[in-house]
Amino acid sequence: MRKAISAEFLRAASTRAWGLHVLAGLAVGLFLTGGLIVMGPDNMNPPMPGPDTVEGVRGLLGILVLSAPIPLLLGTQLMTREFEHRTSVPTFLAEPRRHRVVMAKLVVGVALGASYGLVLAGAATVGVFAGCAVAGFDPALGWRPVSLAALRMGGAMAMYTLVGVGIGSLIPRAKVCIGIAVLWFYLLESMLTAAPGVQNLYPWLPGGAASAIAGQSFVLDAISRTAGSGAVVLLPVWAGGLVLVGYAALAASSAMVTTLRRGIT
Repeated sequence: MRKAISAEFLRAASTRAWGLHVLAGLAVGLFLTGGLIVMGPDNMNPPMPGPDTVEGVRGLLGILVLSAPIPLLLGTQLMTREFEHRTSVPTFLAEPRRHRVVMAKLVVGVALGASYGLVLAGAATVGVFAGCAVAGFDPALGWRPVSLAALRMGGAMAMYTLVGVGIGSLIPRAKVCIGIAVLWFYLLESMLTAAPGVQNLYPWLPGGAASAIAGQSFVLDAISRTAGSGAVVLLPVWAGGLVLVGYAALAASSAMVTTLRRGIT
């Protein structure tokens, strides 16, 4: 098992994705907090509460959920590369016990997702206070609550990586996975928040669970106000975490079952 994990880490480190996802976490974390503060929360459409209010700080951290497709696609690549580049044959010849290969990919996926989440959380925390210093705001929350909230979002990103591994095992085509991620996270989930009769499902979806972990979602509230629909009531933080862990466990199980049954040529 240790050899399989080492091989997966080596394979991941040999690609550009290893460094790019860290840079993406840094850039996204800084821009979605510090960048928006410097540009002026009141200049957004609709206007956003300033970071001198608790709602404003939580809203900024809630926007981090928009970066979820990055760790998700990172997870899909762990599976899709094997089949698109036809390295699955030597991989399974070297380790015929496929469940070990899948477990190794899941372990590496968690590590990659956690590293992205840590960078994202650190950048977001720095961004909040640096942005406030530049724009002349007095942040409503201190370092400790801001960093803890950011770390919760970072943990959610690790779960999204596991979901990505599951999707990549079910649909071993990188371009299709990209299309699904963009379509789902930036269109379908958003539409559900404004659709009468089905918006109550949103808290139980991955995006809703991540928003619950953040404690607030400015994007979600803005969509609801624009559509004129009722506000979506999110789950408690702990419940959102459990829902996201459940999706990750389901994705990991599907990756295991699908890979064990797939024919390799």
